[in-house]
Amino acid sequence: MNSALTGNERSGSASAWIAPVMAFAAAYLLYAFSGARGIFWGDAGEFAAAARTLGIGHPYGHPLFWLLGRLSMIIGPAHPAAAMTELTALTGAGTAAAAAMVAREILSERVKGTARTVIPVTAALTFAVMETVWAQATFIEVYQLQALLAMLALLFFQQYLNREDARRLFAALFFWGLSATLGIYIGILAVLPILVLIQRRGRLPAISPGVAGGAVVSFVLPLTLWLYLPVRTAVHPPFLWARVDSLSAFLAYLSRAMYEHIVPAGAAAWSISLSRTVMILLGNVGVWGGLLVLVWLIRTIKQRTADRLWPYPAAASAVLLISGLLIPLSLSFRQMVDMDVYFLPAFLLLVPVFTSGLETVAGRLKPGAVWLLLLPVIATAAWQWSGISIANKDTIRRFQTCLVTALPAGSTLILSSDEVAYPLFDAAYVAGNEKGFRVPLTEEIHIETVLDTSLHAASPHFFELTTYFTREILPRYRFAIAGPLLAHESDSSAAALLERRFSMLFNPDTLVPGELNRLDRLSMARIWSRRGVYWFQLFSQAPSGSGEQQATLQEAVRSFRNASRFDDFSLEGALHAANLAMALARTSDGDAAEAAARQALRLNSRSPEAFRALYFLSVQKQDYERAITHLNKAMQLSRPSADDYVKLATLYLLTGRREEGGDAYQRALDLGAAPQPGLEQAIGL
Repeated sequence: MNSALTGNERSGSASAWIAPVMAFAAAYLLYAFSGARGIFWGDAGEFAAAARTLGIGHPYGHPLFWLLGRLSMIIGPAHPAAAMTELTALTGAGTAAAAAMVAREILSERVKGTARTVIPVTAALTFAVMETVWAQATFIEVYQLQALLAMLALLFFQQYLNREDARRLFAALFFWGLSATLGIYIGILAVLPILVLIQRRGRLPAISPGVAGGAVVSFVLPLTLWLYLPVRTAVHPPFLWARVDSLSAFLAYLSRAMYEHIVPAGAAAWSISLSRTVMILLGNVGVWGGLLVLVWLIRTIKQRTADRLWPYPAAASAVLLISGLLIPLSLSFRQMVDMDVYFLPAFLLLVPVFTSGLETVAGRLKPGAVWLLLLPVIATAAWQWSGISIANKDTIRRFQTCLVTALPAGSTLILSSDEVAYPLFDAAYVAGNEKGFRVPLTEEIHIETVLDTSLHAASPHFFELTTYFTREILPRYRFAIAGPLLAHESDSSAAALLERRFSMLFNPDTLVPGELNRLDRLSMARIWSRRGVYWFQLFSQAPSGSGEQQATLQEAVRSFRNASRFDDFSLEGALHAANLAMALARTSDGDAAEAAARQALRLNSRSPEAFRALYFLSVQKQDYERAITHLNKAMQLSRPSADDYVKLATLYLLTGRREEGGDAYQRALDLGAAPQPGLEQAIGL
C-alpha cells in the first residue's frame, strides 16, 4: 500500500474521466428519482425565497448557494423551487463524481484495466448511497454543495501531495474557502493536513514565501463572497432576514446571534450525542461500507507498516469525536434531531478507505468479475430506497395549499417556525404571491406594535403559535385558533375554515405516521405540539373546575398525543411525550401519564421535561422522596429556576429534612425568588 499515494495515471487522459462520469450519472438518477419535486420541509422554502429575490436568509449566509439557486431558476423551465431542487441533485451527483476522482487519485498504479474504472465508481457510489449523503441530495439544502466543494478540496490536496504542484495547493485552499462560506464548521477538516504532517514527520513539499502568500490569498479570496450580505442589505431586497450593514452586524450574523434564545442541550447530553454519533456512523456506513473499512484495517495490520492512508480514517474519527462533543454545547435537543448533517465532513474522508478496501477485494476477483463490486452498492440502494425516497411527496404541498387557500387575500402573516413559515415564504416570495400576502421577517416583527396599531386594519392578521406568543401575548387578547396559526376574533371565519381543514387533513389518522417520511413526521409533530402548548396555556388561565378548563385540557391532551404519535422516534419526540404526560397528569389518568413520561425517557434518557412530569405525578401520589429524586434530576439536566428551588425546599420539609430545605430555600432567594413566609417559618428563619 505504500505506493498507493504515489503512482497515478495522469488525469488528462480520456479514460480518467470514465469513472467520474459514471458516478455522476448513477448518483444523479438515484437522487432525481427519489427526490422531492420542489418545495419541501426544512430550509427549502427559505433558501428558495432567498435565491428568487437575491435576498438574505439565515446564517451562515450561504451566498453562493443563493446565487447558484437564482441561476438555476433562470435556466430551469420548471417551478423555481423545482429548479433549485434539481440544482441540489446535480451538486450531489457532482460530489459523487469528485469522490470517484479522489478514489482514482489514491488508487495504486498496480491496478490496471477495468478495475481502474470500477473501483473508483464503486467507492464513489458507496459514499453516495450513505443515508445522510443521499437524503441531503433530495430536496433544497446547502449541504450537498458544501460537500462538493470540500470533496474538490480533498482531491486537489491529494494531488498536491502526489505531485508537489503549488497550483493544486491553491485550488485545494480555494475550494475549502468556498465551502467555508456555506458553514464555518467545515474548518474542522484542518485535522487532515495536521495528521498528514505528523505522518510525514514534518516533511512536506518545500513552500516558498511566494507559495505561502498564494496559499493565503487562495483561501481568503472566496471568503469575499460574504460581501454579498452588506451589498444586498444596501438595496433592501424583499426577502431580508437580517440587516448586515456593519462589521459588528456581520460578526453577529456569522456567530448566529439570532439563536441566542435557544438553550443548548449542554455537556449533560454528551453521552447521548456520542452514542448517536456512533449510531449515525453505523447507519451511514452500512454493512458494505463497514466491510470495506474492515478489509482496509486487516490489510494495514497484516502489513505491519504504517499505511499511508491512515490520516483519512484518523481525521474522520477526530471529526466525529469533536463534532459529537461540540454539538450539545451549541444545539438544543430539538436541533440535535438533525445532527447527522454535521458529520458530512467525516463521511467525505472515508472515500480513500473505501477505495483501499475495494482494491484488496478486487485483487481476489478475476478480471472479468470486478463489476460484481457494484452489486452490494445496488443492494444497499434498494434496501434504503423506501426510507430515503421522499415518500408522500405531496404532504408539504398539500399543507401549503391548505394554508394559502384558506387565508384571506392580503393577509399579514407573523411567522417564526420553519414548518409554517417556509412553505408560506415559498408562496409569497417564490411562486408569485397571487394572494398578496405580507410576510414580515424576523427583524420587522414587533408583535406588541402589530397588535396595538394594526390589528383592526383592513388586512387580516394571522400569528403563528409560539411559546412566547402563547405566554406573553395571549392573555391580553382574544384569538381564534386556525391550525398552526391564530387569528384575531375579527378574522374568526377564516380561522374556522383553516382550523377545520387542518384538523381534518393533518391528524395522525388521516396521515398515517408509518406511511410518512421522516421530515413529514417531525414537522407535523412540531405543529401539533405548539397547538398543545396553546391549549395548555388556556387551561392554566381558565377558572378552576370550569367547563372551559376541562375543554381546553382535553384539546391540549389531544394535541400532545398527536404530536407524540407523529414523532415517536426522535430526541424531540421525548419532549412531545413529556408534554403529553404533564397534560395527562392533570386528568384522572395517572397511569397513562406515567406511561407517556416513560416513553419520553426511552427516547431521551436525559429529558428534563420527562423528569418534571414524573415529579408532578409523584407529588400527586404524595411520594415525596421520589418527587425529590425526579426534581433533582430535572434540575441537573436543565437550568434550574428560583421556583424549582422553592419546590425542592418544600419537598425537603415534607420529608423532615429541614436543613436541606433551608439550603434549597436560600438558593431560591439567591436566584430572585420572592420571600415565602410559610417556608421561612417552617425552616426556622
